[in-house]
Order: sequence, then structure tokens, then C-alpha cells
Amino acid sequence: MILNTMCKLFFAIIIGFVLNKKDILNTKVNKSISSLIIQIANPCLIVGSVASMKSGNNHLAIELLTVGLVIYIAMPIISFILVKVLPLKADYQKTYICMLMFSNCGFMALPILQSMFGNQAVFYNTLLHMPYNLLFFTLGAYLLAKDGEGDFKFEIKQLVTPGVISSILAIVLYFTAYSLPTPISESLNFVGSLVTPLSMISIGASIGDYPILEVLKDKSLYFITVLRLVAAPLFVFFLASFLTQDMMIIKIATISIGMPVGSMVAMGANEYNGNVQVASSGVALSTLLSLITIPIMLFILGA
Repeated sequence: MILNTMCKLFFAIIIGFVLNKKDILNTKVNKSISSLIIQIANPCLIVGSVASMKSGNNHLAIELLTVGLVIYIAMPIISFILVKVLPLKADYQKTYICMLMFSNCGFMALPILQSMFGNQAVFYNTLLHMPYNLLFFTLGAYLLAKDGEGDFKFEIKQLVTPGVISSILAIVLYFTAYSLPTPISESLNFVGSLVTPLSMISIGASIGDYPILEVLKDKSLYFITVLRLVAAPLFVFFLASFLTQDMMIIKIATISIGMPVGSMVAMGANEYNGNVQVASSGVALSTLLSLITIPIMLFILGA
């Protein structure tokens, strides 16, 4: 089943890449698709994943929130230390830190987790990564701006997004064990089902935008990619194993952290006038190499 899932993801990425090269899915169109995913489809998927649950396991939810909180306290500290001690380009260190802190724990992880644990994995993954947005729009945005010519100023409205609102709504539904009417939950899941194919096609189109040969020449990016795809999930596996005995939580944490650099890093670098080329190259290289590392990680985890 996992092999089938990886084949589907890879196929969708290739479609996006080809469409980009044919100028059908150019940068402007791809940006609109990304907005559709982030603003509409993904929030529907988050709420829809919990809307039809009959009852919530409060202990499991609290464990997920706790593990997620510890991960997002530890990751910035470890990332800062690694970037300082490794032979990486000094000019881009803050961007490298963001690459290590923020994985593509949403769009790339979700179809894999769904194939392993069902639709409930969407909500569990949302709980685990609740600190993601808070950390990204504060520390992440600051670091990205400092590596470029940007000037970061935090505003609370940056946290009021469809993703955050839908996450809070999903948590309320979960803890109150309230089930939405079937027509509503099915409608949410119907629109939410767009997330996986559209996000993979969008990632493929994004890779098509980058000068791949130039990306492959950057030695520092290889260091970051190995840390992102190998060291980070290994660290989180042991950290999560120390915090919980629930193998589902351990696997969700390890797999979601073992994804490539989050596309939010590249979009954030663009938004805050950071180093867009380095951030985008990191997303491209790690995404390409993740097609090798993800199956290996899943095999080791016994998925």
C-alpha cells in the first residue's frame, strides 16, 4: 500500500514538472493553486478528518500536543547548534536553520499517513504540529528576513489563517465529541480530497521553476538535506520514544518530520525579502532526494 502511495505521489510530481516546463502550470498559476490548497482545501481536510469521528480519545490528543510541543522546542535549539558547527556558508545560516526546523509535514506527509492510519491521521498530524505556524510566523519569519534585505515585524493577524482557524475548530469538535451532519462532513472531505493530488502537482511545478543543475552544485545544501531527511527524523524518533510508548504517535512524528524542507520556507523567504534562491533550492533538492529517503524510512519503521 505504501509503495502504491509513493508511486501516486511521484506520478503527480512528474505531471506538475512537465506542465511547468510546457508553461501550462507557470509560477503565477502555481501560486494560485497553492492559495487554493492553503486557504480552502486543506482547512476542509482538517475539519473533515474529525467531523465524522464518533468520540475523541482525550489522552491520545494530549499526548500528541505534548510531543509536538517538545519537538518544536528542541528543533530550533538543535538547528542553531548544527548550523554553527558545520562547514556551511555563513551568509545563509539563518535560512539553513529554517530549513532544518520546518519540514513539509503537511502536504507530503498526509497521503502517506492516511494510507497507514486512515483519515484520522490528518487530525493527529494537525495536533502534533500545532506549534508549527506560531514558530514559523515569529522566529522563522525573523530568521528569513535577516538573511536577506527584509525587515520583519510581527503582527498577531499573521496567525489568524484558515489553517489555524480550522485546526482550532477541529480540536473543539474532537474534545466535545460532536459530529457534524453527514452532508457537511462529506462535503468537507470531498473538497479536502483535492489536497494530495494538487499539492504534489504544485510541488512538481515548483521544482520545474528551479535551475536543478545549479542546485546540485551547492555542497552546503547537501549537508542541510541530509540533516533534514536523515538526522531530523532519527532525532525525533528517539525523542518521541522517550516521551510516549504509543507507536502510532512515534511513527506519525518521525514520518512527518522526515519530509523535505517545507514549501513555506521558500514562500516565506519571498514574503519577507529573504534569500529566495537558497530557500527555493533547499526545497527542490530535499524534495528530489526525499523520493529515495522516504521509502527507506518507511521500510525501517515497518510501514
